[in-house]
Amino acid sequence: MINMFKQGITTVRDMAGNGETLSVLKDLGQKKEAPYPKVHFACLITGEDFIRHDSRVTETTGNSEAGNVAWFKVLKNDTDVDQLIDEAQKFGCTGIKLYADIDANDAKRTIATAKNKGIAVW
Repeated sequence: MINMFKQGITTVRDMAGNGETLSVLKDLGQKKEAPYPKVHFACLITGEDFIRHDSRVTETTGNSEAGNVAWFKVLKNDTDVDQLIDEAQKFGCTGIKLYADIDANDAKRTIATAKNKGIAVW
C-alpha cells in the first residue's frame, strides 16, 4: 500500500475483499500522517447458492462464516435490509455490491434502502 501511495494512487476501492483486512487498511488511510491511500470497500451481498457453490467465498470471508459477517451478507426474501445496511456501514463499508443469485424484488428493496441511507450501490 505504501508503494501505491508513493506512485500517486491516493484512493482505492475494493468490491469483494476480506473485510477484516480492508478495515485495517481503511483505518491506516484515514490517518493524515500515514502514507496510505484512502480505502473504500463494499459489503458483498449474494444469494444463498453463491456461498455454497463458489470457491472464491473463502477469499472474502477468511476465517469467518460466509453470509454472517458485516462485509459479506446473504440476501433472502425475509432479510431485514435496514439492519443489513446498518451493520455494513457501522463496520466501515462505504458501498454495497449486489452479486449472484439475488431475486429482482430483493435487489430493488435493497437498492431503495441503500439510497435512503446514503450508501453507494454497485
